[in-house]
Amino acid sequence: MTTTPHRTSHRPPLAVAWACVAWLLVCTSPTQGQPTDPLDITGRNFAAVDLDIEPTPGTIALWGARAQVWTEQPFIVPGRGAEPAVRRVLIEGDVQLALGGLQFTAERAAVWLKQRPEPDGQGREVYQVFVYFDEVGTPTADPALGLSAERLAVRAVIALARPLELRADVINRGRATGAFVEAGERELAAALREQLGLWPISRPPVTEPRSQQQALRTPPRPPAPPAAAGRHRR
Repeated sequence: MTTTPHRTSHRPPLAVAWACVAWLLVCTSPTQGQPTDPLDITGRNFAAVDLDIEPTPGTIALWGARAQVWTEQPFIVPGRGAEPAVRRVLIEGDVQLALGGLQFTAERAAVWLKQRPEPDGQGREVYQVFVYFDEVGTPTADPALGLSAERLAVRAVIALARPLELRADVINRGRATGAFVEAGERELAAALREQLGLWPISRPPVTEPRSQQQALRTPPRPPAPPAAAGRHRR
């Protein structure tokens, strides 16, 4: 697994945080025949890139207060056709996420999911996953290896031991927008470019004020209609 933290807390150093998650996935050689046109790599999907990670048995489960779900248009590979569609989730509010053998908690998370065409050797569905967390921690990990970060990008390939799970009090359909979603797309694009040996792209920090974040999460109540004027008789 690769992680890209931004301003980690004072708890463990980055090297310890890496150790906490490195056991989950083992890197292998890059997949052959990947597209290399930088314009194809927008971060909205995986651009036909298979993450260079061996599948690990485990679960993918997302819980939270609110979820926005949508599916990206299939990525077309010249001469090969459409790639499997990428399903995306923005989940907010007391987020808990199980990924492989790790448990994460966060204020919110942007998630990319793509099922690979072939199952693993035991017939289990295989998903490659990219997650961009906001205010994340690993409360169930060994305290000596616990992870806490303001921003964290995680990639994984999971052979599902049970069906993928999404639970939220409110689930809306349609593309999510905002600075946090855009920052996650830049992180994914940067990770794919790095795997393919392409030049890096700038990754400015999320500048969305907390007050604006709260406004996005809780729509303002519409103003009350003005009171009707009464009639007066002379």
